[in-house]
Amino acid sequence: MEDFRTTVNTTDAGLTSGTASGAT
Repeated sequence: MEDFRTTVNTTDAGLTSGTASGAT
């Protein structure tokens, strides 16, 4: 999961914001 989140962060900081909030 961590790997996926890191990849998303590099791809789209905005998307990570929502994904991280939901995942967490």
